[in-house]
Formats: sequence, structure tokens, C-alpha cells
Amino acid sequence: MRTAEPLRPDLARELIARAAQSAARRARRVRNQLDAVHLGQDRHAEHADTKVLRRILAEHDWPGHRLVGPDAARAAWSIALHAEDEPDFQRAATTLLKRAVQDGDARI
Repeated sequence: MRTAEPLRPDLARELIARAAQSAARRARRVRNQLDAVHLGQDRHAEHADTKVLRRILAEHDWPGHRLVGPDAARAAWSIALHAEDEPDFQRAATTLLKRAVQDGDARI
């Protein structure tokens, strides 16, 4: 069975790219491969990822399977999960994700 094309493949590409870049940054941090300048740049990038996801949530609610496809929906969750400095944002994102799960538009 072939899944339908997401309504917003542009958002899907952006979410997937941002989550992949975030994972690479976290891997470098775990291996202690970053100096203070790069750590600061990473924090800036993480905040930018959160800002983009916040905008998507405001415009579309949770970016679920219909909007961006399952891979990008998982990428959105990864971005929300790693917004560690913004617990209120994480709670709001979790609420929207739960609603999408109830509507059959996401999986946990």
C-alpha cells in the first residue's frame, strides 16, 4: 500500500533536514568534539529549530502524516523533544501530538 503524498512536502523536507542536523550536532557534543564557539553555535541552531517548529505548530497544529508524512512527523517530535530549554513549548507540542494521535494523524 502506497501512502499519499504529504500536503506540504516543503515543510517535510525542512523538518527532516533540521532534525538530521540536530542529531549530528548532538553526536558531536556527546563525543566532546566542540569548542565553546561551536557549542554556542549549536545552541543558536537548536533555538532556530524550535522557532521553526513553533511557527509550524501555530499555523498547522501538529505536523502529522497528512501534512508532512510520517518521517517528518517523527522529525518534528525529535525537534520538540530536544527543545530542552523550553519546557512550556515541549508540553504544548506534546498536547498537539496527542491530539493528532487521537485523530489518527500521528503515531507515538
